[in-house]
Amino acid sequence: MSMIDKVLLKTSPSDLKNRGYNLGYDIKLARLWYGPKGRSPFINSFSNEVVVTSSPHWKSNEYRGVVLVLDTKLDLSQILYIPDLSGHLGSNFGNSLAVGDFNGDKILDIIVGAPFYTDHWTSSKRLVDIGAIYIFYGQVSDKFKYTVSNQNDVFKGVNVRGKFGMSIANLGDIDGDDIDDFAVGCPNCGNDATGSVYIYLGGSKVPVQVIRPRNLNHVLVTPQCSYMDDKEIMRSFQNFGWSLAGKFDIDGNSVPDLIIGDYSSSQIVVLRSKNLIWLENPVWLLPTSKSIEWTKYNEPDKPCFGDSCRYYMSLKAKVAGRKISTSEKIIFRVYIDLDTKLEHPFYKRLQLVSSKSSIITKYLNYSFSTLNSTVEIFSGLVEPRFEQIKLNIWQPLIVNISISYQPTSSSSNDNIEISNFWMLHPFKGYKYFSSPISLFRNPDCGSDYNCVSDIRVFISDLSSSLYKTDIYYKEKYQIRQVVIGIGNWGENAYNVKLKITIPKVLEFQGLKGLNCTLRISEDTINVVALCQFPNPFVNNRNKIHKLYLTLNTGGAFRSYKNRKNKIGSSILTMKVEGTCENQDFDKSNNKGSIDYFLRLAGFVHVAPENLEGIYVDSRNFSSKISPLQRVYPETLGPPYQATFTISNLGPSPLEKINLTISIPFKTSNGENILYFLKRISQQDSSGNPISISQLPQVISIKGTAHGNCRLPEDSIDPLNLNAIERNLKQNYRNKRSVET
Repeated sequence: MSMIDKVLLKTSPSDLKNRGYNLGYDIKLARLWYGPKGRSPFINSFSNEVVVTSSPHWKSNEYRGVVLVLDTKLDLSQILYIPDLSGHLGSNFGNSLAVGDFNGDKILDIIVGAPFYTDHWTSSKRLVDIGAIYIFYGQVSDKFKYTVSNQNDVFKGVNVRGKFGMSIANLGDIDGDDIDDFAVGCPNCGNDATGSVYIYLGGSKVPVQVIRPRNLNHVLVTPQCSYMDDKEIMRSFQNFGWSLAGKFDIDGNSVPDLIIGDYSSSQIVVLRSKNLIWLENPVWLLPTSKSIEWTKYNEPDKPCFGDSCRYYMSLKAKVAGRKISTSEKIIFRVYIDLDTKLEHPFYKRLQLVSSKSSIITKYLNYSFSTLNSTVEIFSGLVEPRFEQIKLNIWQPLIVNISISYQPTSSSSNDNIEISNFWMLHPFKGYKYFSSPISLFRNPDCGSDYNCVSDIRVFISDLSSSLYKTDIYYKEKYQIRQVVIGIGNWGENAYNVKLKITIPKVLEFQGLKGLNCTLRISEDTINVVALCQFPNPFVNNRNKIHKLYLTLNTGGAFRSYKNRKNKIGSSILTMKVEGTCENQDFDKSNNKGSIDYFLRLAGFVHVAPENLEGIYVDSRNFSSKISPLQRVYPETLGPPYQATFTISNLGPSPLEKINLTISIPFKTSNGENILYFLKRISQQDSSGNPISISQLPQVISIKGTAHGNCRLPEDSIDPLNLNAIERNLKQNYRNKRSVET
């Protein structure tokens, strides 16, 4: 090996030393052919063994990464270069490598990690250092040489700065399908950024398991490396998955194990694989009748006893597993819940006759001699619990049995404690066995003793306005009446709940006296009321239950997140939904809603008044008057008077209204026909400066006039005249302070 290193790093006909940086960043020994000896498809200078190494910064690839496949015969002219063609500078393509047969064709495949890959194509923002791995599938070229396919897989991380692909490990065949599986380390993934390890089965494109530090029973330590009196120190993980090792069986059970390193917290985790035996193809034996009897015949108020209301139940399943030769036995922990719909043990409605218990735990031992055989997981005689059934007769009965591996005694040495094991169980075989649904006989529900309800709800605005769904800004009437109805058109309904969703900006009243709980929705823009109705909720189609709510829409225009829809109009939606816990005949009638549209809709009316009698003086004073000449206004011609009334006919107030009045003051040949006199425009009827209150933000609909006139400077007295007024009380002076 030292000879190969010497040639690669120091001299070669291709001058490798000047073409890349960090050559040898990762290195693996691999085989081109993983099939039977003597049947290799490769006929070239490559031997079956090759060296796979990487350089994350290769000069001829624009300093992006390259992976090199080198023949152990040292034929440097036959080097296969696998460049990074889809990544970017700095992704560190080649940071980690894994080799093996990951698609089952027996030809070498190569997985390359690029932990600093950044997704630059996201429209909203860049996903920095999410990381990626590239799977290059090997194939035979037309000249029977080894090459890689153009159709490769790229898996990207999901956590910003998670560094997915920092480490990769071939796990060997952990699921028994003769295809290598692999693990990918992401040392800063997870909500707490402490790291995760992703498990992939060969040929799959999604992880079948994600191992996180919180999934482990406790933190593992290495006492000999400790500097505090060799005591075990409980440490928090910081970079779980920084390094990985797999493929080898370290505990002797013929299944590959997994080792995970976290250099920041100085910890090594050894997970022993127990992917040996699993259970599948469940077969249940349950009561054959559609409903379970629990009362005396013709006496529904009394419990039944004896064999008439005892039932035999059982679960059988097939034992499957890996075909290996070992005497090891696998221990399963079996947890049996006879009524999984009800959480508290007191309310469970079925019990084992022998133990009077509804929850049973047992352990089963299986050896490899039982593979492909059918075994009994649970069997027993069960009976109903009368008082508990009366409380929850409508609930369906489901028996749940969960299976988990029971760890055997763990081996350990002076350096590493092995106290956890890694299961294939979450993605091979069954972890939970749930029985088909059974029902208890309900005498109130017809000949089949099974109640089928038909819940229906409606919601309506009782406002007298033609446009009931429009809410206007600061409208005169801000109170709305809404009626909500809920009824049952079928047989008895149980545990009926009415969910009312009301926008938070609409204050409401009307739920007092009802069994309702209030909460804020997850999006924080709605109030959710959940109202419970007594059991049973009987058929009331002739007299449905109604709730009347009073809404105050005065705050409807308060800003809140995501108020506008795609077309820009604002909508507040009020929703209702009715549910029950027994069978519902038609759920299409269980929901209703009202969309309130927020409107700004004032109606502006502008009416000119007193325009009669206005005429244009034919006298032309332009040639007779010189600038700064003192004149009497009446000598210039009659005053021009125009009064405009601006009305807001509602229903909303108007904000920042501008009225532009255009008045000609010159003819086409430049003669002045109209003069705004400075002195007059700046005085009111008493000779004092005009005083107009500041323009408010909102012009109300109550008829009050507010406003201010501003004249363009270049239109005031274009001849710069000084008017001499004979009488300050003349009518035309009043005309200058007209409200607008």
